[in-house]
Amino acid sequence: AEGMPGSPRIHGYDAASQIVLMDRVAGDTLYDLFTGRAAADHGPTLGRVGAWLDRFHRLVQWEDRQFQPKYTLNHLGKVRDQVESGQQNVPHRAAFLAALHQTIETAPTAQQCQTVAAVGHGDLNLRNILVAGEDVSGLDFGTPGLLPVAHDLARLFCHYGALCVKPDGTEHAPLPGVDLSAFFDGYTLVGPEDETVAFLCRVRVLRDWQSIPKPLIKRSVSQQIRFRGIQALARGMFA
Repeated sequence: AEGMPGSPRIHGYDAASQIVLMDRVAGDTLYDLFTGRAAADHGPTLGRVGAWLDRFHRLVQWEDRQFQPKYTLNHLGKVRDQVESGQQNVPHRAAFLAALHQTIETAPTAQQCQTVAAVGHGDLNLRNILVAGEDVSGLDFGTPGLLPVAHDLARLFCHYGALCVKPDGTEHAPLPGVDLSAFFDGYTLVGPEDETVAFLCRVRVLRDWQSIPKPLIKRSVSQQIRFRGIQALARGMFA
């Protein structure tokens, strides 16, 4: 945060009680800026956010890297076994399993996953980015670590695609049905054709799907709204 323009100065923290004292940041969250506004009007803000994240990912350390899908696939295999055995309950179980199987079967090889690793944000959702005019700020950073930038990108893209736009059925990359071209006008560390980003977007949709309680009565209103968005993304993403 100290090295990133626009990030709030942190004055102190207490890990045990999970308290952080930091400067107040002016602006609106991306969620507030995009909710209720036509996707056609999102472009300029997406471009500024892309440029901010590009600077952030280049700030500390970044390097070319070959992503290894096998570790993620091992995790997905365990999830498949738990859902099939009934150890884990998910809404729309049959559709979830079909999407999960397709993700495993169509996963890219390591040779297809030439990407970039950087010190990431860790929880890059729409509420952790604030925009005030031309200024962009980040909040609530996770534990620093050198990981493929696709982890941050997939988190942001899927949150945006599920909550702020209606997927339009087009062949947009890396998130089918969601036009992210304006974001990539500002973000150039990797491009929309990066196979790692596309793969982790599919994985992210499945993870978000898992987080929704199966019984409708146990879902909050926000969870039900989000689940509708996840289903819309899944229809465009999985056959």
